[in-house]
Amino acid sequence: MNILFDSGHSGAFAVNARQLGIDLEKTDFVVLSHHHWDHAGGLQQYRFSSPKNLVLHPDVLNKLPEKQAAAFRKDYHIRASATPVEIAKNLFFLGEIPRETRFEKGLFKNKPIPDDTALAVRTEKGCVVITGCSHSGIANICEAAKKVTGREVYAVIGGFH
Repeated sequence: MNILFDSGHSGAFAVNARQLGIDLEKTDFVVLSHHHWDHAGGLQQYRFSSPKNLVLHPDVLNKLPEKQAAAFRKDYHIRASATPVEIAKNLFFLGEIPRETRFEKGLFKNKPIPDDTALAVRTEKGCVVITGCSHSGIANICEAAKKVTGREVYAVIGGFH
């Protein structure tokens, strides 16, 4: 299973993949953690030779510039979900993260970002959480991952701001 999780703000992800010997055409899923330009913007700089599966929160398409949202609708098979989705065996898109901890508000510049989400992988040792920015709050994300995977958190990688 090959997954591209976020794309940065430029085509650098494609250059990096090429330098690492990674064939982006073998991508099975593209997953966006949220709508911000520095996570979704790079996809404007790269065109897959065939449509890929794009998994995202439904709000992402509403928050992107219309031209970019239209290109996504044209170039990808979109799976938009606010609820958790098992996109491959033991790999979960967490959907909208409930704000359940009393110390994390899940805000960015004093505004909620309901489309901020993450991935969780169920392993024998526990779940591995993969985040973009964690605007939802890392504790909230980890709690959601535990509920969705049925496992305690084993590792967390990604952004924490």
